[in-house]
Amino acid sequence: MRNFLPIFEAHNLLSPFKLLSIITFYLFLLRIFGKDYALPISLLAVVYLGFSFLINILFAYTRFFIVLEHDKAFEAMGKSVRMALDNLEVTFRLYFTLLLVYVRTILTVVAFIIFPFAISAVLTYVSIAFVKTVAILSIGGMIVFFLGFVSHLNSVLEIFVEALWFKAWKDNSIRMSREERRAEAGHGGRGHSDHHGHESPGHH
Repeated sequence: MRNFLPIFEAHNLLSPFKLLSIITFYLFLLRIFGKDYALPISLLAVVYLGFSFLINILFAYTRFFIVLEHDKAFEAMGKSVRMALDNLEVTFRLYFTLLLVYVRTILTVVAFIIFPFAISAVLTYVSIAFVKTVAILSIGGMIVFFLGFVSHLNSVLEIFVEALWFKAWKDNSIRMSREERRAEAGHGGRGHSDHHGHESPGHH
């Protein structure tokens, strides 16, 4: 329960930068201002999309710091930014893997939008009641199968992506901890040498 509120807070802070939110915002602006303003609205959406990519990359590790280290939302977001900047190559590679999931989501939405219109167009040219009934039942079965397949695919992809992010977070945490220990050891060694250096004239 102690992790729920920080996760909820971080999710709400980052939700405006999710792809679905950007698409909704874009369609909302087109609905209000009309096609005459399609070009400036599209340019604004592209800038917004690019900025959201940056935000999502920087805060990609937030949830792991909250769940596994029990940090507060803003503390976890700060640690995520540091880890993302220290491991840009890994973070970029994994983030573009996540974009594949977004592309799949867009294709799914487009398919669900186009599919009913295609069904209506086909049934318009069918006049036999029996054929219509068979066609409707067949299409209904296809929709159920399609929904099951998409749900299964979505689950597999989400688990795969989360596993990749967790492995990256774990590997980066281990590497950063080792670097910090080496830095502290080096700093301690220099301090020890300086201490002996200051004492040596007294011994002479």
